[in-house]
Amino acid sequence: MLAYLQELAARGARPFLLLSSRPYTHDDAADAWWRQVAQVADIVPEVYFSGPAIAKLGPVVGSRRLRSVMRARIEDLIQIGIPTNRLGMMLTFSSTPGAGGREGLALPQWLDVVKWEALAAKQVAAELDIASVWSWGWASFSPQGNDPDKPKAACTWLWTRDHSLCDAPALAGSALDTSLDVGATLPAGTLCVLGRTPLLARDVAALARLTGDRDVAFSAELQHAVLVAARPVDPQRLAQAQRDVVVDHFGGSASAYRAALATAHLAPALAREIVADQLRRDAVEATLPAARPTPPQLRDWYTTYGATTARSVRAARPVPWLGGRTAGVALAAQAPARLFALAPGGVAVVDGVEVTALGEPAPLAAFPFAQALPSIRRALADQEKDAAFAAWLLRRENQALGGLACRHDVEPQPAALDLTDWAPFLALP
Repeated sequence: MLAYLQELAARGARPFLLLSSRPYTHDDAADAWWRQVAQVADIVPEVYFSGPAIAKLGPVVGSRRLRSVMRARIEDLIQIGIPTNRLGMMLTFSSTPGAGGREGLALPQWLDVVKWEALAAKQVAAELDIASVWSWGWASFSPQGNDPDKPKAACTWLWTRDHSLCDAPALAGSALDTSLDVGATLPAGTLCVLGRTPLLARDVAALARLTGDRDVAFSAELQHAVLVAARPVDPQRLAQAQRDVVVDHFGGSASAYRAALATAHLAPALAREIVADQLRRDAVEATLPAARPTPPQLRDWYTTYGATTARSVRAARPVPWLGGRTAGVALAAQAPARLFALAPGGVAVVDGVEVTALGEPAPLAAFPFAQALPSIRRALADQEKDAAFAAWLLRRENQALGGLACRHDVEPQPAALDLTDWAPFLALP
């Protein structure tokens, strides 16, 4: 075969070698053989799809599947050093049963698939800068392949490539959906779109400056988009939460807060969204079931977290972090941090409630178990809710991937992340 291609090229021809399956490239000899072929011929993988299978996936996922397979077949050869100006791909639009292509698909759905394949081929060819895109199946080679709709399909293929090549809307009529929006292209600076929510390159870059890892930042941006779609945030509640952050972590000093943002490479707008997402998380957690902790679990928690900072306090009204009581033991990370900075007898206002500090902060183990029990029950329930939230979030993110359109189909990895791990001073109790 190599000698044949070399002889054709020597005689002035431009050979094209069609590949009906993925090439064997698993040893040096095979790789070298393919590179020798590329010196004298174009290599064209045949990338064939079943119309019904792609139609069933719909425009977003179906188009993503088309692009993904096309890229994979071309990248098989790019990865062993074949230059893209020696690569192409062949698509089929056959109507013969068992040959790929229409496979009995109804005309409107078949024209959709033809259109999606044309758009996918245009995008992948432009991304990878390949030399050629081929198509066949427009003629009838046997009685089984006779199809009176072939002119409409061929015109749709041409029209999708360039409207001046054929008037598909006039020829196909109502059978053709003329929309070309199948998630193949995105506005400049947009990495992905989920519904109406864009995942912007600048936001991912800003998160990467915080986390030090772009992949983590990309996942965090998907998480944010899912939370935005799931729960709204009351602007007044958000403003109060931001004030609480400054009071709890910086003693009310706005300048110290701004300095911490600068040290963490965080813009104020991004910090605001991190706080807002905690409120969205809290709203989701409030709807999730949590098993009632058993007495042994409560006792184990008290023993395990005995070193946790705690403080006896009294509130003017029942508060959730005291287990719905007006007096008890406040636990660090459950109760506002400002309570642990008060002098004995000092008063702080938390969510409009006056709270008085009784005695000095001390390890949880210094307080009787019975006195701390309501707060421990709340803390254990919160841990259960956190685990339930992580499962809920991963499920929602994986579901979101089906409606996510991303540039070059590079998708974020679903993950349950807490950005306050990188910016602890933004954590809400």
